[in-house]
Amino acid sequence: MKSDRFGIFKKECEKWINIYGLHGWNIRYNTMQDENNSGLCEFDLQNKMSTISLNTEKSEKDIDPKLIAFHEVTELLLSKIRYLSSERFIQPDEVDEELHTLIRVLENVLWKNYK
Repeated sequence: MKSDRFGIFKKECEKWINIYGLHGWNIRYNTMQDENNSGLCEFDLQNKMSTISLNTEKSEKDIDPKLIAFHEVTELLLSKIRYLSSERFIQPDEVDEELHTLIRVLENVLWKNYK
């Protein structure tokens, strides 16, 4: 049975997915038990699929699930940069394009609200 904590996590993930405009992804949610991570974002860029997980270990209960959700959805936002940085042969234009994609998101999300 998934806890109320998981429900809060999922709702907060969906909030940030909407804010960042990550509507082209098929996103699933899961729980996990891991001694090293509070949450986890796994992704498949080609198929635009992601699984975002919340750690349900007892030691993780004191970490705000809303912060974990923000962190993991932001990982998804930055996933292409993570992928590009691991590729051996990459064109500088590919990195520049993705950086500007992210800058536009931040302009629309942050700058509009905090200018």
